[in-house]
Amino acid sequence: MDKHSKHVLQFFLLAVFALGLSSANGFCSVASSAVVPPKQKAFEMTYGEWTARWWQFVFGLPQVDNPLDDATGARCGKGQWGPVIFLVGTTGGDPVVRTCTIPGKKGLLIPIINFGASVPEDGETIEDVAALLDWAVPYIDVNTLSLTIDGIPVKNLGDYRFRSPVFTFTGSTPNVFSEIGCGWGANCYEGYHEQALAEGYWVLLNPLPAGSHTIHLYGEIPEWGFVVDVTYNLTVLP
Repeated sequence: MDKHSKHVLQFFLLAVFALGLSSANGFCSVASSAVVPPKQKAFEMTYGEWTARWWQFVFGLPQVDNPLDDATGARCGKGQWGPVIFLVGTTGGDPVVRTCTIPGKKGLLIPIINFGASVPEDGETIEDVAALLDWAVPYIDVNTLSLTIDGIPVKNLGDYRFRSPVFTFTGSTPNVFSEIGCGWGANCYEGYHEQALAEGYWVLLNPLPAGSHTIHLYGEIPEWGFVVDVTYNLTVLP
């Protein structure tokens, strides 16, 4: 190989390396810059306030429209409004893959594992409900929690545990929980409720760039045999 050919080959290899490094950094920057830090407000509210909104959204949807009961992503757009799109996990069971098209320039709230509880279903007073969450949330195995954005993991998920402020909601009649039950019978979380709380692990994202993105969330409560395993194949519109 002559000197000129060697220079051409070296330039080619450097260009390929630089392109690969640029692509990798691009993916990392999307994942890292998208995640809202735990103590930071986004879209004018705290993490805790957004989790309350999420539960108002989930409780309020009729069962036929509820994305928790959706194995394909067909219900991704049901009930969505405002600056943040609410993704959902599952109520346990087999892995789910959902394919969704969402508007651009909107945040994403992603629950990994969390609990919503209210008076009177889960306690006679809001103090009872808070005590129930204090008991239940530690059963989540933090070491199993995983969230990846385009294959890049979000780190330190243990820092993303939040409790909502006390909130009100109007539950649909029936809703997805009416069928599952809530520990003492049917008619769970239906109608107006004056006091409710939520707690668990959540990640809030700033708007993702237009195009295709894959989000995978996973978590376990081993002692209960409970697993959430959801993949979202998202198309974000401009």
